[in-house]
Amino acid sequence: THLDLIIMTGETLSPDNLPGLATMTTRMIGLETRQLSSEKIKETIELLGGSFQAQTYLDYSSLTLEVLADYTDKALALFQQFLLSPSFNLKVFDQLKREIYYDLVRKSINSEFLAKRLLFQLLFNNHPYRKIAFTRDDIRKIQLKDVKMFFDQYILPNNSRIIFIGNLDLKTAAKKTSQALFSWKKRPLATTTFSPPLPATKIKIGLIHLPQRKDVTIYLGNVVFPKSKKDNFAYSVLSHILGGNTYSRLFLRLRETKGYAYYAFSEFELLKNCGLFTVRARVRPEVLEESLQEIFAVLREIIIDQKVANYELEQAKSFLIGRMPVELESLNNLAFRLTSMSIYGYGNEYWQKYYANIMEVTPDDVFQVGQNSALLTPIITLSGDKEIISNHLKSLSIDLYDLNGQYLSTLKKGD
Repeated sequence: THLDLIIMTGETLSPDNLPGLATMTTRMIGLETRQLSSEKIKETIELLGGSFQAQTYLDYSSLTLEVLADYTDKALALFQQFLLSPSFNLKVFDQLKREIYYDLVRKSINSEFLAKRLLFQLLFNNHPYRKIAFTRDDIRKIQLKDVKMFFDQYILPNNSRIIFIGNLDLKTAAKKTSQALFSWKKRPLATTTFSPPLPATKIKIGLIHLPQRKDVTIYLGNVVFPKSKKDNFAYSVLSHILGGNTYSRLFLRLRETKGYAYYAFSEFELLKNCGLFTVRARVRPEVLEESLQEIFAVLREIIIDQKVANYELEQAKSFLIGRMPVELESLNNLAFRLTSMSIYGYGNEYWQKYYANIMEVTPDDVFQVGQNSALLTPIITLSGDKEIISNHLKSLSIDLYDLNGQYLSTLKKGD
């Protein structure tokens, strides 16, 4: 049985002065309760043949517990302990704080992580979505009292959904949940809304310095605004044609034809207030400018110059349709689809009619969403060795940032 408790609060609701608090709070859940030590919880989950994971995203958080089918009641009993009897033990908190801190230390040499985090820091500079790009310094500031406050404010039954995947019907699942969590009481929940982020309207390039890095990681992205569910599917098809796999335009152009890149892909992600369209690539530093020129050339071809050909469109749609059943074989992927229905208000038909929705996408639809986007004025973030990169600069001006997203200086040709 797969149980997902969805908390309708993500990193965006962390206080402005404490980015990372939502993540820290979610990760504290399930580590220890007033009745069960950390060791006892781990032992119990192992005896149930299960696993437990707590994660926070931009718009929501999730507690995922997988157990053998016969142990659904015991899994719910664990959730009862996690939600009604958290210990908020200072020793456990300090241990988790060190774990998250040193995880960020390890990631400080991960080129993809750094480039993507800088993209969020720059693209969402004055928006709550920036908080997902929290740093080591942010984690240092969080205290146990902050976690307790956030837990009491947002970890509530009237701010949650529970997803069951397993051999039980809706009536049985509802009854079991009610029996296990009947004493989890509702409390007033503050309603928080914020405006959608503004898209970048001017190309901006930022760099994180990674000494002695022999390649450059590129993240290029902007927010987009699907006007309908139909647009969501058109963006998915557009993303696949651009960089969905090794047969897509970006990969073929940058790696196979030009030999500039180790890889080049694109992705469309739907958020509560907007969509996020990104391109990522890893290239040789001596052809950084040429690689960016080719990425923009491919973008212009598909959203300005000419509508996609029918054969290319049909290939993309066939791939997306064929991939869906394979993805849904994973309980985690199935749970993600069910979660998105709840978080983003898709409704049952969104996924039930996935095949028809994809098949209805036309070349005009793909062209239209591309035309309505700001993909040609993106934020571009890089991670690599600034000395090597500056030696190969021809015309670009690149802003250098520290790990906290603070501007340091500007690199130009010859610097």
